[in-house]
Amino acid sequence: MPNRLSLVRGLQRHGGVRLAGGGTLPWYQNGSALANSLVAYWRMDEASGQRNDSIGANHLTDNNTVGSTAGLVYPLAADFIAANNESLSIVDNAALSVGDIDFWLAAWIYIDIKNTSGNGIITKDDTVTNREYSLYYSFSSNRLTFTVWGGPSGANRDDVYTNNLGAISIATWYFVVAWHDATANTINICVNNGTPNSVAHATGCFNGSTAMNIGVLGMTSGWFHDGKLGPAMLGKNYVPTVADIAFLYNGGVGRL
Repeated sequence: MPNRLSLVRGLQRHGGVRLAGGGTLPWYQNGSALANSLVAYWRMDEASGQRNDSIGANHLTDNNTVGSTAGLVYPLAADFIAANNESLSIVDNAALSVGDIDFWLAAWIYIDIKNTSGNGIITKDDTVTNREYSLYYSFSSNRLTFTVWGGPSGANRDDVYTNNLGAISIATWYFVVAWHDATANTINICVNNGTPNSVAHATGCFNGSTAMNIGVLGMTSGWFHDGKLGPAMLGKNYVPTVADIAFLYNGGVGRL
C-alpha cells in the first residue's frame, strides 16, 4: 500500500486528479484546457506493432517493424532505425487535419544518428503536392524545425527553427512543442522549457489528404528518424501557454 507521501508525489508527476477509489487520472484525461484540446495522445510504450492512441481511435500502423527501448516518460519508447526505413503512420482523417486554426504538436525525442537530410518527428507532408505541416530535425541547420504550408504543392511555406536553443546533440532527450497561432498569425517552436522561437505565418495550414507519419518526413523522402521517440501528441483549437509547456516538461521527466 503506497504511503501518503508517495501518493502526493504521484499526483505531482501525473498532474492528474484524485479518483474516488484512490490513484489519479493521467494528465491527458485531467479535464484541463490543455488536455481537452488533445485529439491524439500516443504513449509509444508498446513493445512493438501498432502504437495506440490513448484518447481516441488514431492508432498508428507499424511500418517495417519499429522496435522499443528504454523510455524517459514511460518505461518504453518507440525505437526507430533509419537504415530499415522504419516509421509509424495513419491515413488522413478529420481529426488529424487542421487548416487555419490553432493547433499544436509535441514529442519527446532522442537522436542516435543524425540523418544527413533530417529526422522526421511528426509530419503530414508527402514532400511533393500535398504538404501540410512537419515537425522534424533539420541536418542543414542542426535545429529542430516546424514547417507549415498554406497551400497545395508547398505554397506559402514558413519555417521556424529552435535558434534559441542552438545546436542539437545526439544521445540527449529533448521535449519539443510546436504550434500554429491562428489569431497572432505565427508558427512557434519551443524545446524543453526554454524561450520559444516564432515567425510570422499569415496563410494558415493547407488541409490536404496525405497520411500522418511519425518517424519520417514523407514515406519516400529518406528523412527517417534514427533514435527514440515518445510520447507524442496532437492538439487542436488551443494555443499552449508558457505554463502548459512547463507543466508537460515537468523539470525534464515529463508527465504520465
